[in-house]
Amino acid sequence: MKTTLTLFLMFFVLGLSAQPDGSIAHILKESEFKKCPYASAESYNVLPDKKGNLIASGLFYIQEEGLYDDRVIKFNEEGIIIAESKTGAMLPFYKVLLQEDNKVVYFTSTYENGVPYGKVVRLNEDLTVDKGFNSASEVRDIMPAVNGAGAIAIDKQNRIYVGGMKRLGPEPENERFIYRLLPDGSLDKDFQNALPTQVNTYTYGITVQNDGKILVAGVTTSNSSSIIRLNENGSLDETFNVSLAGGNAFNMLIDHENRILVGGTFTDCNGQPAHKLTRLFQDGTTDIAFSTGSGFGDYHDYKIRNLWLHENGKIGVSGYIYQYKNDYIKEFAILNDDGSLWKSYKWNSVFDDLSSVYSMCKINDDELAVFGLFGSTYKIGQIGGGVIAGTTEQIFEDVSSNKAWLSNNTLELYSKESADYEIYSVTGKLVARGSLKDKKENLSVSDWPNALYIIYFYSKEVITSKKVVKN
Repeated sequence: MKTTLTLFLMFFVLGLSAQPDGSIAHILKESEFKKCPYASAESYNVLPDKKGNLIASGLFYIQEEGLYDDRVIKFNEEGIIIAESKTGAMLPFYKVLLQEDNKVVYFTSTYENGVPYGKVVRLNEDLTVDKGFNSASEVRDIMPAVNGAGAIAIDKQNRIYVGGMKRLGPEPENERFIYRLLPDGSLDKDFQNALPTQVNTYTYGITVQNDGKILVAGVTTSNSSSIIRLNENGSLDETFNVSLAGGNAFNMLIDHENRILVGGTFTDCNGQPAHKLTRLFQDGTTDIAFSTGSGFGDYHDYKIRNLWLHENGKIGVSGYIYQYKNDYIKEFAILNDDGSLWKSYKWNSVFDDLSSVYSMCKINDDELAVFGLFGSTYKIGQIGGGVIAGTTEQIFEDVSSNKAWLSNNTLELYSKESADYEIYSVTGKLVARGSLKDKKENLSVSDWPNALYIIYFYSKEVITSKKVVKN
């Protein structure tokens, strides 16, 4: 049994590694585009749809038409373009979100008679414009143009929250900074405008909590940064206020314990050092158990562009970042719940020329999508399996130093050197962890369901993984 399973595991592992360039990372076949010299990195987005496809948006060079144009493009699992929008938007996509029905909603700006205004557009699943959704007619005269700021969020009722910026020049009497649109795109007139002018000049982020309250990150007229919270009806929640310094918040995320993760360019939160990333409790106080120390550095241009919840309660971070607590990273990292670095990453040769990550998203528990600048071109890549666990080289470089095999409902673990280990189910659930102080340990798995399990060994900054199948 042991010999058969060991041979099976070696075949399984070697099969995973037998991909282009010795890894399971790859570039989508039709995702290479010429770099646009005047496009903003923040206007490029990538996200998964509900059917295993990837949606990308940005200012692309369209070879057949010989011009740059703002487009939303959908790629299938093979990296082939299967749908493409032609919306005629005149300014970039500042935020793109996906509804539960697989329709795409985005916030942009356009012009009418030479006057700019903000506009929310919805695309059908085939990326044609949803003509039944019309926000422009009701908000044209009150929603200012984005002009570099702006945010959008969707709640559980498919209502859409939009944050703009202060209009330059004469302001309409009923102009707002935060709007809520009903699912058909019409203005929700019951949503209060509770934000006085001095609270919100620019809106950089909106996140809806599980209880329906709305978090808003922005810049006040006094040029100080803050996060405020609105009640579900739009009134100001005066019990919540978070002060930031040294920069702004651009991303907010609610984790599994309803704590608030905040990423951006700031260096201080609530009077305490917080270098680009912090975590808050529901009352707005800082969670000191999430210790980021020197974090992502003091350099003012460093920016967290994306946050996501990774598997097993871990936190994914990407953007214009190159260090974390003085460890070198390559534009993204995954952190433990306490703020320590889970793993650092070394890109394989597929990503040697990656110079900037514009957008990143989780496809599933062991796959990420990366939209970035590779040399002089934009590309979209996918990373999975072994690369997420550590690096391909780390995982497969020595099949004899760490071992795991099953024998009569006993999982036997061995490490040539002392090592910590974690065991996860194929669905990402942590089922066991411990330390191999005597270099070996036997675990009873009689109560474990029949399934594939992944064992990670951690020793001297090297991460290796093994897979076992209980059947």
